[in-house]
Amino acid sequence: MDISKVIWILATNALDSAIMRFYEDNKPITPQLMAKKGQEFVVRMWKTLRGAFGAAFTRIDLIVPFFPFSPDEQAVLADLEIGERKSQFKQPISLDPKNRKLVGNINLRMEKSYEVCTIVLRTYMAQEGARSIKREIDNLEKEIFDRYLDASDDAITEEDQKKETEYILKGDKIQSAIMVNVDKTTPKLD
Repeated sequence: MDISKVIWILATNALDSAIMRFYEDNKPITPQLMAKKGQEFVVRMWKTLRGAFGAAFTRIDLIVPFFPFSPDEQAVLADLEIGERKSQFKQPISLDPKNRKLVGNINLRMEKSYEVCTIVLRTYMAQEGARSIKREIDNLEKEIFDRYLDASDDAITEEDQKKETEYILKGDKIQSAIMVNVDKTTPKLD
């Protein structure tokens, strides 16, 4: 195998504190700022990493620092993650033993999606990036799942395969919480 044409990617948290300091001292990070101060910052990172990793680091061609997400980027991430969950919940229930899926046929709708995303973003942690947003959506998914179980009979049946239930996510700014409401169950349209 010829690995001379392989792109190798090394990810490290070794410079997180330096990246966060640069970010805090220079935000907002813009292309103009990076053109002016970025090269000097990258040179400092090179020197630090060369000292930490030794001669092996001389084979690295490029360093790309990842800065915290802006509030707009955070909102996009939250919306995309919720959209992914909506898609998963929408999938049909299957009682087939080879392809069992007991949670589904859920139409997840958001009232004032901006408010829902804003509440999710309150848990954003710059050091964790998208993981902190995903964790909050995971908690929301658990809440939806609990509501689903509360609304279901003791066991999922063939009758459940023929129904679709609408769940509504609504941001409550006063309580700084996302409310999950079960709206209506209707016959599933195929």
